[in-house]
Amino acid sequence: FTKGAASTAVTGELRLGGSTVVSDLTTNGSGTTTGGVGWAWNASTATLTLTGDGSIGDDGTIKFFATGDITVEVNDTVRASTLQHSNADAGKLTLTGGGTLTLTVGSNTIALWAGAGLTISGPTVSASTTGSGSDSDAVRVNQGSFTMTGGKLTAIAAGAGANGITAEENIAISGTVEVTASGYRGLFAVGDINISGGTVDAAGTGSSNPRAIVASGALNISGSVTAGSASNTAITATGGVTVGDATLAVGETGESKGVWGNLTVNHANANVAVNGYVSTTSYGGDDGNLTVSAGTVKVTGD
Repeated sequence: FTKGAASTAVTGELRLGGSTVVSDLTTNGSGTTTGGVGWAWNASTATLTLTGDGSIGDDGTIKFFATGDITVEVNDTVRASTLQHSNADAGKLTLTGGGTLTLTVGSNTIALWAGAGLTISGPTVSASTTGSGSDSDAVRVNQGSFTMTGGKLTAIAAGAGANGITAEENIAISGTVEVTASGYRGLFAVGDINISGGTVDAAGTGSSNPRAIVASGALNISGSVTAGSASNTAITATGGVTVGDATLAVGETGESKGVWGNLTVNHANANVAVNGYVSTTSYGGDDGNLTVSAGTVKVTGD
């Protein structure tokens, strides 16, 4: 690879396929991975650009050991095992471009892992894991929020106790995006989840209390959302669920659980179907508040 002088607030190193390709991120670098993907690091913009159809090669990893905010631009079809900018003092990670990034990894590794925040604003991203537990989430943000404003994301965690998307702060989904997420928790935020556009299909999988969408704060929906759980409450929102100009389908016919939290529907275009209960406990024991000022709502109680 080649290097040239540049300066940026980002410091640290970049490893591709398990090998250090830029040892000092204040300098530029470029090259081609063993799997045929061209890469270029621009130190002045703190951007890694990936071009050409192929794989990262070797162990398949894209890892930053760095401080500061970093952008990864994907312009073609790139296959890797994991993309990580997640050390304790890492900044935000932003994914841009019009290409496709496929991340596939096994046990005890997170496929797409960010530290202070993660934004997807363009590419098609597929992140899947097969391991168990939170160390095998498909997408995880350690210290910040997950934001998606463009593109398409599929996040699949197949192992027990592993989530599709986890954010230690908030989740915000907007625009015309498409999000598919499944795992022990399909979507999980320690804060709020705000869906203000696009299409979201979330599923809780496994046999031990799975849930499709969990917000420790509030869940606000203005888009198209489908949420189902194999054996438990589909949606949990401590701060309640508010549905505006949206379509919301919860649960499957014959389930005994639907929404855990108060449900408010307040837009004329709202169309809500809850196959199960609106409850303030996960087992449907206590009725939750259902407030409808506009729109159409059906709650089966099944």
